[in-house]
Amino acid sequence: MLIEVDEIPFGYLVLFGLLTFAVAIMISIDVVSSAKLVFKQLFEMHRQKECFRTIMSSFPEGVMIAKVTHLT
Repeated sequence: MLIEVDEIPFGYLVLFGLLTFAVAIMISIDVVSSAKLVFKQLFEMHRQKECFRTIMSSFPEGVMIAKVTHLT
């Protein structure tokens, strides 16, 4: 039941090769764009973390403790 490569017309082999190549390129583009999105989100998260640390360090500790005791 195996098909010999000699029995398959050359056009089909070329078409199969081109389709395989196109699918590989599309998968590669998808993977790279997903990775870029992940790194962009990671960078944004680190930026927000640093902004939060800056904001938190600008408040006196007494004000923060008073707010915590007031909320609870």
